[in-house]
Amino acid sequence: MRFLCISFFILYSIIATYGQGSTPDQVLSLLDKYSSSPDIEVLSKAKEMLDDFFTDDKNRNDEDGLFAKVRYLTYDISREDFELPDDAILYIEDINSTFRKALKQDEKCIYRYRIHKNLYTVKSKLLEFGRQYYEAIDYEQAYPFYDGAVSLNQTQIDFPRVITPDTTTIYTAAAAAYSMKNDEEAIKHFQRLVDYEYNRPEVYDYLIRLYRRNKFDVKAKKVEIKKKKLFPELKQN
Repeated sequence: MRFLCISFFILYSIIATYGQGSTPDQVLSLLDKYSSSPDIEVLSKAKEMLDDFFTDDKNRNDEDGLFAKVRYLTYDISREDFELPDDAILYIEDINSTFRKALKQDEKCIYRYRIHKNLYTVKSKLLEFGRQYYEAIDYEQAYPFYDGAVSLNQTQIDFPRVITPDTTTIYTAAAAAYSMKNDEEAIKHFQRLVDYEYNRPEVYDYLIRLYRRNKFDVKAKKVEIKKKKLFPELKQN
């Protein structure tokens, strides 16, 4: 009888262990393995385990799980054979949401430095994809990547190691929006650059032109005044 009880206890323990599902530690161990020796099957298994972990609502804001997903997304988008999913916009939104949530939940800054390192890599990749479409004169496809990179930069600013707006990224997004004739988005980004007193006069000219085109004459005048103040050496139009 005692033997049966012990056997039942061991069997129950095994079942309970497997019934607990995936854990962030298991995923991170797989990702460490992938980092040492890249293997798409290992990365795919890590994704399966993450999907399993996050199906439980109570894990949605788990800081360890979010850090594991940050690492997964970074390795995935950095693959040489990486192909964008059909719904690229949804993919970019998931990236932004994950990094923002990961930094927000990391209240003790245990992962802060490592999240920022991964964020920089992913932001660079989004800019790379955006540039490819932009150079192919496909502005509609390019813009979501530039805008996604700007959103990641905003996350860097909101949860900083050091507060530094990435004005080059913002300028690139503004130029892409302007080229695709999306005035609303172009105004948003150019205005941010003007607020930062960006040291390129043409930024002010673009914004003045956009405001005038959209009948915001008072705003255009304010930008003109600011341009004259910041660049007194230039001949004003």
